[in-house]
Amino acid sequence: MFLTKRLLLRPYKESDLDSMVDSLSDYETQLLASPGFHVPQGPKTKDWFRDKLDNVALFHIVIEEKATGDYVGWLYMVAKETKNRDAVFAIVLSSTHQNKGYGKEIMDFVVDYAFKNLALHRLSLSVFGNNPRAREVYLKAGFKEEARIRKGLWIDGE
Repeated sequence: MFLTKRLLLRPYKESDLDSMVDSLSDYETQLLASPGFHVPQGPKTKDWFRDKLDNVALFHIVIEEKATGDYVGWLYMVAKETKNRDAVFAIVLSSTHQNKGYGKEIMDFVVDYAFKNLALHRLSLSVFGNNPRAREVYLKAGFKEEARIRKGLWIDGE
């Protein structure tokens, strides 16, 4: 378990899967976090989470508010190539917990932890063009834009 100023970051439990699926069923969250079809998620999403998080993820953390215990979101990190000490990660915040500065707080923790405690050489992530707030947080955390996929995300007929 890890603590930041306002957040508790802990391992996920089976009981968290409902909140995780609910957050991915939220249309606003889907627009920012998922390239797939923006539709409510069903029971198969739990199976997808179990497989990815139990078998692929380097670690997976559920994020809660320290003060209230409210579910904020989740993050996971996957080793792309262990030999190269290279990993990729993703953060998904529920729509009710966006625009509160939690993204920056989480980024500060993740970047520090990845390089100091996991001895990573490289850490990367992806962000969609329709999520400028996240992009700004990532740039401020020291990430550099390496590529841009044009017209790779279809939203509302465009």
